[in-house]
Amino acid sequence: MRGLVLVVVVAKMFGCKDTRPPPPPTSPPPTAAAPTPTSPAPPAPVDAPGPADDRLDTLARLYDRADFAGAAVAAEAILRTDPDNIRALRIAISSYCALGEVTNLARAHWRRLPPKDQQDMSRRCERYGVTLR
Repeated sequence: MRGLVLVVVVAKMFGCKDTRPPPPPTSPPPTAAAPTPTSPAPPAPVDAPGPADDRLDTLARLYDRADFAGAAVAAEAILRTDPDNIRALRIAISSYCALGEVTNLARAHWRRLPPKDQQDMSRRCERYGVTLR
C-alpha cells in the first residue's frame, strides 16, 4: 500500500494524470434509530420502574465494571421498592466495602441478610480491610 501511495505522489509531482476511477460517494453517517433485532436496546435506568430482572441485570453490570459508586446508588434505588432483595443487598454491601464507605446503612443491610450471606459478605469485605458486625 505504501508503494502505491508513493507512486501516486510521484506521478502527481511530474504532472501525470490519475487514471484511477473516482472513489464512490460516501454515505451520511447512520443516525440513531430504534433498536433493531440485531442491535441490543440500551439498558434502562435502574431507578426507572420496570421489570425487576432488568434492573438487577443493570445493577450487576455496574458492579462487574467496578463502578462501585454507581452500583451502590442503583442498589439503593432497588432496595427502596424491594427492601428484602438479597441480590441488591449483597451488591450494595460489596460496593460500600469496595469504596471503604461502611456506614450504619451498610451494616443495616448486612443485618437483613440470611446468616450464610452475612458470612459471605463479611469475608468479601475483609478483603477490602472492612469489618462488618
